[in-house]
Amino acid sequence: MKLSKRIIFALTSVATIASLMGCGEKKQDDQKNEENNTSINKEDNSSNENQNNNSSPENNNQTPENNNETKNYKREGKKIYFGTYPQNHVTDENKISLLNSKAGSIPTSSSSGDWNSFKYYNEGNVESYTFYKDVDIDNDGSLDYRGIYFTKYRPNFYTNSSPLEANASQNDFGYKANTVHWFSFDSIEWNILKDENGKAFLVSNVVLDNQAYYPTEEKNKFDHNQGNGFANNYQLSNLRIFLNDTFYATAFASEEKEIIESTNVDNTNKSDVENPYVCSNTEDKIFLLSESETINYLKNKEDREVKGSDYSKSQGLIGTDSSCYWWLRTPMFNNASRFTLVDIDGNVDKGGVGSNYGVRPACYISL
Repeated sequence: MKLSKRIIFALTSVATIASLMGCGEKKQDDQKNEENNTSINKEDNSSNENQNNNSSPENNNQTPENNNETKNYKREGKKIYFGTYPQNHVTDENKISLLNSKAGSIPTSSSSGDWNSFKYYNEGNVESYTFYKDVDIDNDGSLDYRGIYFTKYRPNFYTNSSPLEANASQNDFGYKANTVHWFSFDSIEWNILKDENGKAFLVSNVVLDNQAYYPTEEKNKFDHNQGNGFANNYQLSNLRIFLNDTFYATAFASEEKEIIESTNVDNTNKSDVENPYVCSNTEDKIFLLSESETINYLKNKEDREVKGSDYSKSQGLIGTDSSCYWWLRTPMFNNASRFTLVDIDGNVDKGGVGSNYGVRPACYISL
């Protein structure tokens, strides 16, 4: 069975196997009584000193990799593996043929059949031109493959681009319109940014998806997503909803969700420059890194350069085979429709809310 199966992450011992069959030991009382509300790091100098002295993955491996406790993740040094998400492009012709036979009829803009529409934006309007279908090929209850089919290219910039091949990066990576592309659900590899007090602060090792914050360049406050705010309001953004709804539901099994902390995400201004666009703190399971977290934990530009998964490239990721753009959650201080991001060279930069940039989820988990 391939690594992407969530059950593999829990199998660290014979006792773990018994647990998955309903015979496992109960979690210890101190693990049960852990506080479930984690305040995200305050990103000051003392926090960094604590990280370097006590909580750095290099110096602190608090969680045994081989013990008799049931773990809903797998740990290897500075890495943790848990959850699955479509990532790698399927190229085996026999497997593609089998998957195509499972997929049924090809969707159209007027009839998606049993495929699902992403309902992506095109020049400010929601349209059905990109579809997906998930397949559990061995009927074991976990998803194995996702098929992607699009009739139009997804423009890099929603608000001022039409869905032409020249305005999209999908074709640059070999993903053609009117063709089914299959991707395997594979284990998510997470980098440990901080490890202390029985909790780990994680960020995905690669960009997993590609989404816009909000499909408008509106410079004034307006009503959206049950609130009134600017287009670069993280609290009200489509991207925050995507992370805590679509991504969270897709990537994690119920037992994996149990170890993901509900985090009080600090969205306050960390800069000396006044920023009128910061939003209130949010309570989230999944979130994006802030600008200050990125600088504090990923100190070198080389540390910030990451690849995008094959799947993210099929969704219109902007970048190269070796590096890509990825969003941060900090709004720009001088533009109501701009957020900060990391560019392909590892620099902290800015981008318009309606652009397609990479999604690199972060979270806290209980160890």
